[in-house]
Amino acid sequence: MTSIPSTGDAGDRHPTVRLEGRARGTRTDAKRPPEVPTDPSDPAYADQIESWMDSLVGENSEAADATAIAPADSPDASPPAAIIPPATALQIPAPVHPRRPWMLAAIALAGVTLVGIAVQGGFLRRSGPAVGRVVASTTILRASADGVLVALPLAEGDEVAEGAIVARIDPAVEERSFAAARSRLADAQASAERARQDLAAAERDATAEQATVARALDAADVRCREALLRFGHIARLHEQKQSSDATFEFTRDLVQKEKAARTQAQAAVEALPAKQKAALETLRDAIRESDARVEADARAVDLGLARLAATAVKAPIAGVVGSHRAAIGSRVSSAEGGTPLLTLLDRAHPLVEATLDPEIAATLAIGSPASVESDAAPGSPIRATIQSIDPSGDVRLELAPQASPPQLVIGMRVRVTFAAQAVGAGAAGR
Repeated sequence: MTSIPSTGDAGDRHPTVRLEGRARGTRTDAKRPPEVPTDPSDPAYADQIESWMDSLVGENSEAADATAIAPADSPDASPPAAIIPPATALQIPAPVHPRRPWMLAAIALAGVTLVGIAVQGGFLRRSGPAVGRVVASTTILRASADGVLVALPLAEGDEVAEGAIVARIDPAVEERSFAAARSRLADAQASAERARQDLAAAERDATAEQATVARALDAADVRCREALLRFGHIARLHEQKQSSDATFEFTRDLVQKEKAARTQAQAAVEALPAKQKAALETLRDAIRESDARVEADARAVDLGLARLAATAVKAPIAGVVGSHRAAIGSRVSSAEGGTPLLTLLDRAHPLVEATLDPEIAATLAIGSPASVESDAAPGSPIRATIQSIDPSGDVRLELAPQASPPQLVIGMRVRVTFAAQAVGAGAAGR
């Protein structure tokens, strides 16, 4: 906003008045125009300046009309509060990099041109379909056994049938491991058998012990009844003064002794089941532990047998030997996924590789559909699925099974069109 001091006597200062955009001599008590925009960083700054300038032009027109109707020296006109000096010039701040619609349109057009992406027919195109190459599916054969690599019977480029031996590992290490596993299994089986025999013997002993304590209780009961009968007879004689006090007391003590013995025998019978149950359960626990060791050792034997068989490395599919990854005489191991031995190329199930701009590749998503077409079969696209996406822009696609697939040759160049929905999926994944 621009403000200037009004003119007057040398010693008299008038109040500051705002620039109203009027001609010289116009009164300053009219409607106040909009303030000058002051934020150049605002994207709409240029439009704000233009609107402000238009408002000034409108104010000037109104001021000219007002002057013609009521001049400044008219008796009916009110005295001017302040007059803008003739030398005062209209000061309009220059906008910083004003943005015009044509500039915005040019920027948008340039952005679209740089990206180079157009959605046509439901597929994402990068200045037309991307160029891809048919490659063989690669399988890396790894060691599933430990030992020294002693043979690689096939050379690189040789055809190989499914199940054919492509490498041999010295079986000495695995043979020793297998023998040790079988020995442990035999020991565990013998231990489990002994535990079962111990349980059977304990159960027989428990049965015999139960019969013994039952007989002891019966005998104690018989003796107690006999003592009671005798004491009854002596008590009647003692009452008739036909038996001495010593005989009476002796017979009475004998009854008490036999009753205590019967109580003890009864307690033994009642306590026996719990005692035997605890002992038998301990033996059953030993059997369960022995069986668990047998199962673990049996699995170790099966694994050892499989590892021993794995010393003869066989091709899981028919294909072509790609490259040797290990040298004869080197020590290989099954640890950490296994030492790579060689690569096998599967030409019956080829893949397609395409290299895109990394920014475009980043908009795709694994699992999204695509279309592959070759010059050998124009107009017969093959459905495909994105298998992997490398940050560098390399995209690998897996071809869908076809009833009558067009002939694709390893190394052939093809056209790849990515489905438009891959963009949304990729963006959502990020």
